[in-house]
Amino acid sequence: ALGVFPTVVIGLPSRSSI
Repeated sequence: ALGVFPTVVIGLPSRSSI
């Protein structure tokens, strides 16, 4: 979430915008 910085989504780091 928040494509501004990498964050953990379902245990996986992601830069996707949600």
